[in-house]
Order: sequence, then structure tokens, then C-alpha cells
Amino acid sequence: MKRTADRRLRLVLALTLAAFAVVIVRATQIQVVDAASLSRKAVSQQRDVQMLPAVRGAILDAKGQHLAQEQPSKTIVVDTKALRRPHHAAMVIARALGYHQLKKRHHPKHHRKQKYRPNPAWPDRVQAIQDQLERGGGTALRQLEPEVAARIMS
Repeated sequence: MKRTADRRLRLVLALTLAAFAVVIVRATQIQVVDAASLSRKAVSQQRDVQMLPAVRGAILDAKGQHLAQEQPSKTIVVDTKALRRPHHAAMVIARALGYHQLKKRHHPKHHRKQKYRPNPAWPDRVQAIQDQLERGGGTALRQLEPEVAARIMS
């Protein structure tokens, strides 16, 4: 009776060790052998462009005035791990959104001579965009016009 119990315990132990060895071998294969191909596959899945059909008509008020109408837009998602220079990216995005580093100085007397001075709001806007990029975790820039999104992506 004791011998059969010992055999069963040894069998369970051997099966457990074999299963553990299979798990270790498979984990090593995934992390060492297949790592590069799995990484490429993951990146290709994240860079996919999907067209979502969201067509609807204009929204009108009681008088027939347009309140909202269909307009194409794009959303840009940022991978914070792949972003090397967030400050530079924030400056590019700020320029694409229409913010300028220099501001025209308006002189009523000297309307022909235009001088530029630093825009005091520029650093704050760039810093806000940079903070948004570094925060990451999903969409950073939402509902952009397609032309603006193309300038940012180029």
C-alpha cells in the first residue's frame, strides 16, 4: 500500500517537473528566439490605419440653420517609448497647430516696417503640448483637420 502511494507521488512529481520544464522552454523560446519577429508584429499592429464609417447628415436647429455638419478629422496616438525628443516634437506640433514663436509688433506709425518680437505665450504652449506627449497613454491629439495631421506626421 505504501509502495503504490510512493509511486503515485513520484509520478505526480515527475509530471509536475515535466510541465514546469515545458513552460520554461516555451518562455525561453518566446523571449530569446522569437523576440524580434514578435516585436515587429506588435509595431505593425500599432501602426495600422483604420477607416471608420461615421457618416451622418448635418444637424439643424428649428429654423434650418446648421449647428453641426460632417467634417473629416484625424486623431494621432503617441507611443511615449518611441518618442526620442519630446520637446522637438512639441515644437513641430505647435507650429503645425498655428502657434508662432515670433509675434508681429504693431506700430500705428510704422505700418510698413514690421518687426517681430518673441511671442510670450510660445513657451507655455510648447510646454503644454510636451506634457501631453510625455503623459501619453493613448490619444494625444484629437479631432485634427487632415491637413494639420499630415503636417505633424511629416
